[in-house]
Amino acid sequence: MEDKTCLLKMSSVFIENISFSRKEVAPNDYTISFNAEYDQLADKSMIIHLTCSALGSDNSTTLKVTVAGHFHVETEDEDFANILLKRNATAILFPYLRSQVSIITCQPGFNPIVIPPMNITELLKD
Repeated sequence: MEDKTCLLKMSSVFIENISFSRKEVAPNDYTISFNAEYDQLADKSMIIHLTCSALGSDNSTTLKVTVAGHFHVETEDEDFANILLKRNATAILFPYLRSQVSIITCQPGFNPIVIPPMNITELLKD
């Protein structure tokens, strides 16, 4: 029988940074951007930092949330390991980021920012 062990392992996930400010009146529209940074470690591991930034249309509200995850891959194929770490692990972190953005912006007198599920590979293409 074929071994179906997952090659990608997440050892930890945590909120690395939260920055939020707003004035009394919250805007209805936001400019939202995403960024991913990758810290390659020596032992086929990587720490991924996934950030969402939001700026209110009238500059009255700013939000920046960074979620980080420590991942390890168990394959000798360097190209495949890179795909697993950069694409799949980033996609695994995205729901944690979405959740934090919604939690922070679900306050009285505020239109919450609800980020829909997205194709992470397409979103982060540069």
